[in-house]
Amino acid sequence: MGTSDQSPGKAAPADARPRNRTLLLQALHADGPQSRADLARMSGLTPTTVSAVTAELIADGLISEFGRKASTSAGKPATLLGVEPDARHVLAFDLSDDDVIEAAVINLAGKIVSRRTQPRNGETGKKATASIVRLAKDMAKSLERPLLGVGVATPGIVDDNGVVLTAAHVQWNDEPLAAKLTAALDVPSYVANDANAAALAEHSAVGAGTENLLLVRVGGGVGAGVVIGGELFVGDHFAAGEIGHVVVDDEGADCRCGRRGCLEAVVSAPLLAQRMQELTDAERATSLELAGRHLGIALATLVGALNLSEIVLSGPMDLLDDRFRLAALETIRNRTFPPLAEHVTARFSSLGDDGVLLGAAALVLRNELGIV
Repeated sequence: MGTSDQSPGKAAPADARPRNRTLLLQALHADGPQSRADLARMSGLTPTTVSAVTAELIADGLISEFGRKASTSAGKPATLLGVEPDARHVLAFDLSDDDVIEAAVINLAGKIVSRRTQPRNGETGKKATASIVRLAKDMAKSLERPLLGVGVATPGIVDDNGVVLTAAHVQWNDEPLAAKLTAALDVPSYVANDANAAALAEHSAVGAGTENLLLVRVGGGVGAGVVIGGELFVGDHFAAGEIGHVVVDDEGADCRCGRRGCLEAVVSAPLLAQRMQELTDAERATSLELAGRHLGIALATLVGALNLSEIVLSGPMDLLDDRFRLAALETIRNRTFPPLAEHVTARFSSLGDDGVLLGAAALVLRNELGIV
């Protein structure tokens, strides 16, 4: 923000440079290679400013020339510029599985370059943190490109400084995970709730046409990420979307939180997987439909209160199916105001099982380069 003696709409030169870099990177990332003239028209920046900023980005290796396109006039063909996908790499970690850590190296185009899975071995507290830091350091050693940063997506409540305020699955309380990763690798590190990270990635994947969406992550627990007006909504105390401990069945199973009938106690992926192994095919269908109805009960009030119409389901694709999805959708529609209910849709994530990993990488891309 400007100081009090500046006009509100006028940025100082020092402020304009990073803003202009971000503006041009966003355009190239979203729309692909463009000429300098295209970028000037799109951004409203002067051709001189575009030339200076693109020269800086080329020098940093973030963009490069991608051939030429024919001129619409008698002039010479224009040089196309585009983001260099492997100019930097990101380390991304998905901690949503109670049994393993899913990790990946991801490039600036959001493509997974390599993957790695490490057993969690029941580690909790400081031991769990140390294990994640060791894995990050080990992966960083094998990188062939500069490391832009580290992104981590974890169940639990995480503040905007990357401190895990609480995460029952690993017994974290006020754990400064981002700071510890930054200290160990000397790069920016970001940590967010797994459902929030997945929502961020999903919103980016579907494009600017979707301003509002509700993503429900079914993993070791159940959580939701809410995007409103194109921005992630985290609430007053970073706990928006914490629906796992909403009671949906007063006579339901005991929950590890100490209450009974919480959504997490009937819909979490490990419990569903265990239940499926013990049932016949017909019983599995009935069980998935019941789980979907319980999810719909928890979501109906949220959908009605915020007038959200696009619901995205994220979780193990070998476990969840259309019976689960349709049962959840029908329950939501039956429990919300009809004029709103008729617009509600529910679909599975376009990113499949990789949504959380890509969301973890998106935390870095958004904060460091302004792109998602």
